[in-house]
Amino acid sequence: MLMFPFEAESVAYAVCQHYGLDTSDYSFGYIAGWSSGKELAELKGSLETIRSTAAKLIDTIDGHFAEIQKAQDKEQTTEQAQTPQEATIQPEAEAAAPELPEETAPVQEKEAQTEPEADTGASSEAPQPEQAAPAAPYYTINEAAAKRAKDANSFSDYKQGSVTAEYRHYVDEAVQLAEQQKRRVDPMYHEKIDSLLDTYARKLAANMNKGYEIDARVPSILIAGGSNFPTRKKEKQNAARDSNYREWQDIQGLLDKIRSTGMGGISADDPQAVQKLEKKLESLEKSQETMKAVNAYYRKHKTLDGCPHLLPEQLEKLKADMASSWHLGDKPFATWALSNNSAEIRRVKDRIKSLSQQKEIGFVGWEFDGGKVEANTEANRLQIFFEDKPDEATREALKSNGFRWSPKAGAWQRQLTSNAYYAADYVKAIAPLTGEKPTELQRAHIRAQKVAAQEQFAQGQPEQEAPQDKDTFSIYQIKGGDETRDLRFEPYDRLIAAGHRVDAKNYTLVYSAPLTPGTSLEDIYTRFNIDHPKDFKGHSLSVSDVVVLHQNGQDTAHYVDSFGYKDVPEFLQPENYLKAAEQTTEQNYNMIDGQINNTPTATELEEKAKAGGQISLAEYAEALKAEKKQAEPEKKSSIRAQLKAAKEQAPKKQARQKTQDLERS
Repeated sequence: MLMFPFEAESVAYAVCQHYGLDTSDYSFGYIAGWSSGKELAELKGSLETIRSTAAKLIDTIDGHFAEIQKAQDKEQTTEQAQTPQEATIQPEAEAAAPELPEETAPVQEKEAQTEPEADTGASSEAPQPEQAAPAAPYYTINEAAAKRAKDANSFSDYKQGSVTAEYRHYVDEAVQLAEQQKRRVDPMYHEKIDSLLDTYARKLAANMNKGYEIDARVPSILIAGGSNFPTRKKEKQNAARDSNYREWQDIQGLLDKIRSTGMGGISADDPQAVQKLEKKLESLEKSQETMKAVNAYYRKHKTLDGCPHLLPEQLEKLKADMASSWHLGDKPFATWALSNNSAEIRRVKDRIKSLSQQKEIGFVGWEFDGGKVEANTEANRLQIFFEDKPDEATREALKSNGFRWSPKAGAWQRQLTSNAYYAADYVKAIAPLTGEKPTELQRAHIRAQKVAAQEQFAQGQPEQEAPQDKDTFSIYQIKGGDETRDLRFEPYDRLIAAGHRVDAKNYTLVYSAPLTPGTSLEDIYTRFNIDHPKDFKGHSLSVSDVVVLHQNGQDTAHYVDSFGYKDVPEFLQPENYLKAAEQTTEQNYNMIDGQINNTPTATELEEKAKAGGQISLAEYAEALKAEKKQAEPEKKSSIRAQLKAAKEQAPKKQARQKTQDLERS
């Protein structure tokens, strides 16, 4: 059937419009030019031709699309039937692998749940057990996505299984690297290396699958052509490619971690971190003693020959080092070497102490609206469990603050450290129901644990006074409990203003030791903040603590204030202050009982005798004496005192008189 040019263009526009391709920019002008001047009847006939032809073309194209889709579905089904065996190669390795973000979860985890049982002889590419010496932790590669990406970017045919082979090549290289590292390091690090290897294989599979999915979103311009090319979609695709490439670079960094495992660095995430650090400390201390002994031997004998502290090969190497031009100093091991090693010993000790305290004190969890947070000390993770899947904004907040989705744990999590709680402060969706921040909950937990530890220690220690035969100092800290909460860490002025006092009954003795001559209160403060004695179990010297000095047979108490110390003699006076007041004001010392001035008067004693009661004559005489003393007129002052007082009053009287005269005038 012959068609006019404008009819052909109209058919093309209708078909393109059906499939979402907009050609109106040039079609409308072309059709308008050819149809101008045509009669209405002629245009109606052309319209019917355009409609029927466009319908036939659309039906034909849809039929071709259906055949292509059926062929692709058949290929994908065949591929899935070949891969379940791969998905179950390493279930043990999966159990120990660290977490992945939700969007990069391994294909194995998602597909293995729905795939049918694999035929035992399915794939010729499956690794043979006798060849896998060690077994490589392979994960599933999405061949269908890889083919779609290939078709969208190349005219060449896709070779089935090529991307799986490429992936396994990368994993095999990582396996060889891991085995080499295992032969170099202590067996205690082998489990860590295996875990890193599995993580590498898992994340690499997820990254490659995501890359194929990104590449298939928009075809290449060489495939699609330049007409109406979706430029904006292509820009988004390129941005996603860049992000995926950065993830790939991070994954390659896992290979560096495998190379460095067991070579000196010890992660706090390691459950045996303290034991490994203690072993390292032992080695460092042994090296320090060896270096000191070798230097001492050389200083005494002026030679290294015959040194019993070195092996023959060590001896020869050290002699060669000393003979080299770069060796400075006149001893085998330079001062800086000893200093650096000593600094490393202190660093390792501090880290052991920090990790031990962290393990002893522990971490606290909490509940939030829609879930809970748990401090999993066994896995060393702060884990967030949601009742329902969190929304996109919450997931982004979690990711930006270092939390990652763990399919194995079914939780969002990150390493269990203090920084994890600071990160949790910025995720509003997991705010505690109590209204506090996660960091505030953890601080309160730490304070409670320290107070409990102090009380436990104090209960196990006998309350002993400082020795009296020599100078000593003693440190007292406020007892734990709600009744002393308002007294802790309060400056002295604010404590007194609130109506409190420094009372010894609120304190417990936490440390006592001899006082070295020349030691000041500031020296004590510095030592118990920077370099605690090993047997000191209290907290660092802080505001509200009391230091008692026993010097020359006398005791003085000093309150640690915001700046310096405040003398608090009341701390050393446990007696009743009302009793002390009575001793100075009570008329009858025998009547000191907590009530001031309760000695009966002579009249009261007489009334008591009239009523038949017994009274003491001495008491009656004392009462008469007191009444007489009260009745005596006030003793006049001396003449000199009177003249002096009159002299002082004279100017005042003159001033008042002048004022009155002025008022009258």
